[in-house]
Amino acid sequence: MNALAELVAEQGVAGFSVQAVADRAGVAHRTVYRHYESRDGLLDGFARWLDERLVEAGGVDSVDDADAMPSAAETTYRLFDELAALVEALVIVSLGTRSHVDRRDERTEEFRRALAADGTLAHLSEDDAEAVTALVRTLASSNTWFLFRHQHGIGGDRAGRVVAWALQTLIEELWSGGGPQLAGRGRRHEEEDA
Repeated sequence: MNALAELVAEQGVAGFSVQAVADRAGVAHRTVYRHYESRDGLLDGFARWLDERLVEAGGVDSVDDADAMPSAAETTYRLFDELAALVEALVIVSLGTRSHVDRRDERTEEFRRALAADGTLAHLSEDDAEAVTALVRTLASSNTWFLFRHQHGIGGDRAGRVVAWALQTLIEELWSGGGPQLAGRGRRHEEEDA
């Protein structure tokens, strides 16, 4: 897994192949295929391995309800900084190869269940609930951390605080019955209605 991260950091996505990873790790490519059936399987394995490293470092394994999401995101962003080379490799590979990483889908489903557990999305249409889940998942993701870090020069501590605030604000709005169906009805409209 470290060999995969090193290759991506040095050569980008073009340098990533099962053979190149095996060569870098000093093992036969058969050894890699013994553990991972394909290139995509290796990526899934990398995502799971990285999740384990994050949990070992004090991260949250899974979130059970919407209330826990802001603090979990803040902690995760801080840990992303601590494991930056590995997290960056996963982001680069997953975006650069358009590869489908099963762990990403599993995480999105975890977010959907957590948001549904306490009725946070109950008042939304199915389409809006899906879009809100995608938004929450995107805010808490390594991709968004990567953008903060590389496009804006903002580290995980500060970005994590901002994302935690955004998630808390969004969740409180949902708890109060707000959502995309009321988009565009900001304070000015509320004052007009009063």
